Amino acid sequence: MAVAFGVQACRQFYHVHYTRLPDLIDSFKIARHQADDSYRKLMKKLVKVDLLILEEWLLHALIYY
Repeated sequence: MAVAFGVQACRQFYHVHYTRLPDLIDSFKIARHQADDSYRKLMKKLVKVDLLILEEWLLHALIYY
């Protein structure tokens, strides 16, 4: 269902980003420990997205170390 929404949004020229939640959390963990402002860059990238599709939502613990 989420992919269908994403495809329809793309057809209407919206900017869509599809990712697995565990991958997104890992990206945040890595970016947080980088000294090159990666965390801020990742946040700016995600803010520009019109539709963010998160696969595997709540299938994994959201513990942020």
